[in-house]
Amino acid sequence: HPAPAPELAALSDGLLRTVEGTIVDTGPIRGEIEQNLNDHDSAELFTTATAPQPAQRIDLRVSSLEVVNDAVDAQVPIEGGVRLTVRWPAVEPNPQAFHCGERVRAVVRLSSPEVYHDPGIWSREQFLIDSGITSSATVGIDRVERLGPSPGTFFACRVSSWQHASSNRLLALPAAMRRLPAPLRLSQDDAIMLAAMVTGDRTYLTHSLRVGFERTGSFHMLVVSGFHLAIVAGCIFWFARRLRLPRVPATFLTIFVSFAYALFTGFATPVQRSLWMVTLYLLGRL
Repeated sequence: HPAPAPELAALSDGLLRTVEGTIVDTGPIRGEIEQNLNDHDSAELFTTATAPQPAQRIDLRVSSLEVVNDAVDAQVPIEGGVRLTVRWPAVEPNPQAFHCGERVRAVVRLSSPEVYHDPGIWSREQFLIDSGITSSATVGIDRVERLGPSPGTFFACRVSSWQHASSNRLLALPAAMRRLPAPLRLSQDDAIMLAAMVTGDRTYLTHSLRVGFERTGSFHMLVVSGFHLAIVAGCIFWFARRLRLPRVPATFLTIFVSFAYALFTGFATPVQRSLWMVTLYLLGRL
């Protein structure tokens, strides 16, 4: 497993610090999503009093962090990943979302991910480390400053946008299937779990959806891992052979699609392991 950034981990002590970095991944604004999902299932709208507080998850590639001690009080270059949950006031009519590639400065209290020692429970700490995240924090929008776009993040941001667009299409399936017979329709919960399993986007997984998988030790089904990539590779190779493609083109087509799917889902460590083993196996067959 990758290790957390040691300098950043040492400074994740809950003290108020200024952090600067570039956004490398974002989630949707949660308040808007919950309202949209609610509107699909019923005609009731959130009132101002009951509307969820808008919040957005942003992942930063840190460039500098404030270091404060007896000898120094300055921004120091530090590398690592930070996950921020940015919150807007509940009465905010149109919160302006953050986008991948933006540079931001925020005043936050960084802390290490919480660790739960229940037997068999999913490890949020290990998941964040696998995603390159060492620390996390929650911050109000009044403590976040936008610094403009950052060069050199185009490809990573494009992949992230494709992932979120695909996830949104899957979440829209229940509304598109309303006219189908009941046994053939997907519920909103089905669509949320499908988006998590196919695209790796677990933004909308609620506690009630997660708890059954966590209790049975099968939460890995909702995390895109080597198992998922093996299924994709197996299906692609089978279809290629059914279309009577020669062995060499079928092999390299499968490797290319597997690599693209691994990038699409975030290129996590388990997916990388599976990709290298799939590649080794297919080349060995030749």
